[in-house]
Amino acid sequence: IGLAATAFRKMYMYIETYGLTQLRVYTSMFMIFLAIVFAIIIIRQVKTFNSSAAVVLLALIMVFAFAYGNIDGHIARYNLDRYEAGTLELMDETTISSLGDGAVPYLYSTYKEMGPGKARDMMYAAIIEKGRNGKQGQSAKEHNSWKYWSIQSVKAYEMQK
Repeated sequence: IGLAATAFRKMYMYIETYGLTQLRVYTSMFMIFLAIVFAIIIIRQVKTFNSSAAVVLLALIMVFAFAYGNIDGHIARYNLDRYEAGTLELMDETTISSLGDGAVPYLYSTYKEMGPGKARDMMYAAIIEKGRNGKQGQSAKEHNSWKYWSIQSVKAYEMQK
């Protein structure tokens, strides 16, 4: 638990300095998962209960949080809010362009409020790219396939029109 807490503190310092990325979110969530699992193991030493069911339930909650939590949207909202507040000095173009369709509503609302400049051009390119092609590496045919359909991709496509 101590190692997980130390690693999480380091990750928190990265997030405070450079903002959120998908990898930082996934790593942080995994460290939280491990800390809770170790806490369950420690409690199990004192009190008898079905600890494996608790760990499986926790894992299911985490899987559903990853699958349905719109992590890309939260990353975009967090980074944009911090950038607008002045607590995040640099808006990383790579991070913006690597986010999925769930980030488009937040990018678009910020795009409408921005004045002309490089940051606005970067937002426009990210929004249009996501609305047309979906995730990086997918062809337009793959993106329009039922396998890649999601509510976020429909919203992104509608905003792009």
